[in-house]
Amino acid sequence: MTNDDVMLFEALPWQIEPWKDKSPIVLLTGSGGGGKALALDTKVVTARGLVPMGDVHVGDTVYAIDGKPTRVIAETGVMQDRQCYEVEFSTGERVTCDAGHEWVVSKDGGKLHVQTARDLARHVTRQKGNRYAVPVCGTVERDSRDLPLSPWLLGFLLGDGYLPQMTFTTADPEIAARVAQEVPGGHEVEHVGNAGNPYTYIIRSGLNWDKSRDRTVNAGRVYPHRLSPKFCAIAYKDQYLGMFDTEAEGWAAIEALHGGRKLVLKGCGIHYELNRLGLRECRSGDKFIPDVYKHTSAHQRLELLRGLMDADGHIQPGRGRTEFTVIGERLARDVFGIVCSLGIKAHIHEKPMVVNGEPYKAWRVQFTSHVPVFWLARKAAHVRDRTRLRKTQFRRYIVGVKRVASVPVKCIQTEAGTYLVTESHIPTHNSRLCAEKAHAFCLKYPGAMALAVRKTRESMNNSTVLFIQRAVIGDDPRVTFVPSKSRFEYWNGSILAWGGMNDDKQREQIRSIGQDGGLDFVWMEEATRFVEDDLNEVLGRMRGKAAPWMQVILSTNPDAPSHWIKKRLIDGGEAAVYYSSASDNSHNPAQYVDNLGKLTGVLGERLREGRWVQAEGAIYFDFRDEVHTIEPFVIPANWRRIRSVDFGYTNPFVAQWWAVDDDDRMYLYREIYMTNRTVRSHTERIAELSDGERIEATVADHDAEDRATMAEGGVKTTAAKKAVSVGIQEVMDRLKVAGDGRPRLFIFRGATVEIDQSLEERKLPVSTLEEMTLYTWEDKAKKEQPVKEHDHGMDAMRYAAMYLKGKNTWSAYSRQQ
Repeated sequence: MTNDDVMLFEALPWQIEPWKDKSPIVLLTGSGGGGKALALDTKVVTARGLVPMGDVHVGDTVYAIDGKPTRVIAETGVMQDRQCYEVEFSTGERVTCDAGHEWVVSKDGGKLHVQTARDLARHVTRQKGNRYAVPVCGTVERDSRDLPLSPWLLGFLLGDGYLPQMTFTTADPEIAARVAQEVPGGHEVEHVGNAGNPYTYIIRSGLNWDKSRDRTVNAGRVYPHRLSPKFCAIAYKDQYLGMFDTEAEGWAAIEALHGGRKLVLKGCGIHYELNRLGLRECRSGDKFIPDVYKHTSAHQRLELLRGLMDADGHIQPGRGRTEFTVIGERLARDVFGIVCSLGIKAHIHEKPMVVNGEPYKAWRVQFTSHVPVFWLARKAAHVRDRTRLRKTQFRRYIVGVKRVASVPVKCIQTEAGTYLVTESHIPTHNSRLCAEKAHAFCLKYPGAMALAVRKTRESMNNSTVLFIQRAVIGDDPRVTFVPSKSRFEYWNGSILAWGGMNDDKQREQIRSIGQDGGLDFVWMEEATRFVEDDLNEVLGRMRGKAAPWMQVILSTNPDAPSHWIKKRLIDGGEAAVYYSSASDNSHNPAQYVDNLGKLTGVLGERLREGRWVQAEGAIYFDFRDEVHTIEPFVIPANWRRIRSVDFGYTNPFVAQWWAVDDDDRMYLYREIYMTNRTVRSHTERIAELSDGERIEATVADHDAEDRATMAEGGVKTTAAKKAVSVGIQEVMDRLKVAGDGRPRLFIFRGATVEIDQSLEERKLPVSTLEEMTLYTWEDKAKKEQPVKEHDHGMDAMRYAAMYLKGKNTWSAYSRQQ
């Protein structure tokens, strides 16, 4: 960046002016961004394996550019008639995407940045100066699994074993010794080679077929085990039942199965496990890696690969070029996928061969890596050190981009901003202007102090930080990621820190950032989540001296016209304001805009058109944030306390804690607002949070099973009065300002004990407070029934108000305590 106007990423037209703007406060507001879509049959790397894009949905776990798991937080519908391109990579893969799809690329080995498929089609050539590449992903991080056979043993048998007879061939004594070590207990490895074939071994089950011990029950048998003091039970047709401490236990197991006729699997021990995996009768051209071994931890996948490479792998001395050649295409592609999942760039191609004078087609997987893919010492000695590898081993080049016929496409968005596709684990991406501007500021001005902040630190860590790290900064050697200090450190002394402002602890952490707490640049993401005092505190910290200008940039979707951002920054003219709508994004497919059009009510109008609007037919029209939302205070011990609960799982479960003062004013001082957790889990949390408090009653929805679950957890409930219109009127009456200038219902700022990340990322309400301006009448004229959406906190609040209606029982309650 040589001057302030140079953009480090491909910008949309509406983004150019806010990038250049140096005003003290800049507000970016409007509807959601759009999709960068891939063909429905594109394979996405998920926790379930390779899944077609069409079958990937919100909540699924996929993997980011560094191999770490990340959640899908948004998806579009299927989009038709899009301009499509096919992107071809040097390793042979082809991916079809729409013209606006963004790829994380480097040009001729330079800094990672973002390019659309349309632009790549104009620029990509194989000539030096126009060579674009995507980075090789990091090692995919999955959980370890309990596996029926050791990964190394299965890999070796797939590479060099004749599975129908359980034989293998090796000239390395240490290989035979390791196989003997890895086979399950009760098996042994025996050398059966002869002069003509001296290197053949067989894996035997270790059973002593002593006919004198037989006692038949429909061909059932119990044998003394040759290698242990246990007994092995074999049922009908030699079906293996297991090992038992006594002969009598073995016979009992056989007899309990009526002679074993109910069993269908044949073999015992290692034979039995291979049969369960579908490999027992596989010959060379039929072998494959079972899914359970593909989706294991990195260590287990590496051990599997070592077994394969020790058996059938080759490495060129001096060059470190490694290859695995096999007749079966399925096994070759499985090996290719395992190699790529370990962060290794690999190639796969067909290789003609001649065996005994007959032509064959074989498949070759080739790669060069510093990863120790061999256990066998004579091969492992030739693996190259990472420092001796060429940088091209960490890039996958784009060799062609061409226009193709349109196909159905779909877009997903992830928390991390990137995700992996195809067997090669190629990274692809989503973008954001404010993160790029903060990064550019730190590069431009040495010693700059910048801050990226969301309302909660948790949402910052789980979303924005990952995006900045993986997609904006990338592998820039001038920047160091220092998670222990919650910041990025730049070579020129600049710092880009991050944090939250949800409570005093989070505020105190960001107050310590910078020289004497001074800041040069602040990005407030999802700005409507903040209260006005948050902005005031940030503005009070803007006293940095690194640059000739300072800036607070806020990005947000619109809210109600009564929101402080609308009144102060837009109507009051305090900020330079830039609007955008979904139609302003040229990358947005038409159907994506159509999907926004299907959103109902005021939320749809805000997200679709980018308008700051009040809900037409708003129920609680008297609600004012500046009147009804107050700072928390210590609740006097003699005030009444009640709880109200609205059950949910896919929809939010809401539990509210209300304090009631001597004048019958109610205060929402604590709240759980959370999806995808069980009632039992919530009950434990409610009990924990209420420890030491005197709760008069817990009023709850009428679900008998959920109320019983709460009772089992020690939280007894009272059935709520659910008359909707009466309850709404009671809340309305409490919201009205009384003769003393105060209403009779207040909500503490920050009352929600934990922000639901999935709701926040989907831009849905995360608290009762955020529901207040969205709660509307179904029929604006009749005003009889509310719309059944964004009403979970509203229901719980109504239950509390109805419980207190006419229940002036404070004196009795005080005496009871």
